Amino acid sequence: MFHLLSFHDWRWWTTYGPLLGIATLAALDRPTWPVFAFLVLADLVCVGRNLFLLPNHILFSWVVNLTLLTTLVVTLVRRTSRTAIAAEWMRAFAPWLRIELGLLYFFTVFHKLNTAYFNPEVSCAVSMLHEVAARFPFLPTSAAAEYGVIYGTLLVEVLIPVLLAVPGTRLLGFLLGFAFHALLATHSYIGIYSFSATLFALFAVFLPESLATRLQAPLWLRRVLTTMAGAGVLLLTVWLLRHRLFSGGALEPFLPAPLFKIGMQAALVYALAAFCTIGWLGLRHPAEFRQSAPGTARGLWPLAAFPMLLVLIGLQPYLGLRTLMCFSMFSNLQTEGGRSNHLLMPNWLQVTDWQRDLVEIVESSEPILSALAQQRLTLPFLELRRIRTITPDPMTIVFRRQGQSFEFATADATTHGSIPPLGPLAKHYFRFRPVESDPDQVRCRW
Repeated sequence: MFHLLSFHDWRWWTTYGPLLGIATLAALDRPTWPVFAFLVLADLVCVGRNLFLLPNHILFSWVVNLTLLTTLVVTLVRRTSRTAIAAEWMRAFAPWLRIELGLLYFFTVFHKLNTAYFNPEVSCAVSMLHEVAARFPFLPTSAAAEYGVIYGTLLVEVLIPVLLAVPGTRLLGFLLGFAFHALLATHSYIGIYSFSATLFALFAVFLPESLATRLQAPLWLRRVLTTMAGAGVLLLTVWLLRHRLFSGGALEPFLPAPLFKIGMQAALVYALAAFCTIGWLGLRHPAEFRQSAPGTARGLWPLAAFPMLLVLIGLQPYLGLRTLMCFSMFSNLQTEGGRSNHLLMPNWLQVTDWQRDLVEIVESSEPILSALAQQRLTLPFLELRRIRTITPDPMTIVFRRQGQSFEFATADATTHGSIPPLGPLAKHYFRFRPVESDPDQVRCRW
């Protein structure tokens, strides 16, 4: 539901969004393992159909859902009784989801270990501080606060998974995680509050089974939540269809701007409710909170393929592969052009020359490329080929590559060899950020 409110993309102009909405309402109303499995399967298929257009945390969630379905199959094959399927499934997936969440935190910290992130003039931590402070003027924005948020963000992102993993500090990890990601959720950038909501849900795999049982919502509360959500979806659908039928246009231009704010406010309420509930449970049942988290990875070693997939995704920039959709969001990381700004990872690890083959846009009729020319940013040649491949409108491009000037015009077939199109899979995989001339001055980008 938070993703539906955050992203006004394929979820709104295809049938996948309504399918996910219906599956979510069903899981809220009847939280049984078959209904939840249907929701996970629906999300896996719908998101998988758009796998190459995903923000980082939705790609991560897709791997999580793949883990969930695989462990369900294993549980059904090994089951000893039908009544224990839900509990056995949880014990099977919980340890792997804990590992996967730890890897996500690892890369969000590891990618930030670069010279630009520690530079207050361009650091994403400082940029986000000032952007949030513009909405909440009481937040400090002094030089000391800027350095504090740079190092404090790293410290908190290291502490959250460590505190959650240790039974004696688990409660503190929960409370710190809810507070930190609630603060992030106040940022207006698209997708941040849905990222926070995703993490809130995943924190549950660190709860001992007895506490997880206590958190099961009573039937009346589930019905109230489902009715409220269903009524909202119905009213929104009627409103959108009314605009579509009488305007003749697509749904997307008529999505009301308040939807995003509603989602942000709901995420903050979610964080506050979770913070208070977990804090109350921790005070009422301190001994239970220190019990072991459910499940063990032993006996299911083939499932290590999913954490290994996350490792490969996170290492892509350092291996010379793509630089988007690799958990490097808001990190100031730049590895292109043979001049990486990372403090630990050397350039010789790159196994391809994809990030070294840079082009400079001189002028273009395509708005994105024209903006790059004005900002004096370069980009990998493969990214230019991707843009040329997916852009349906006629365009002209003048660019420099390896010291030579080239021209491309959609209407002139003799120039098409200067930017060869990519294949059907390659055009989805190759995604790169623009490249700054100075790796130490990389501006904040998602």
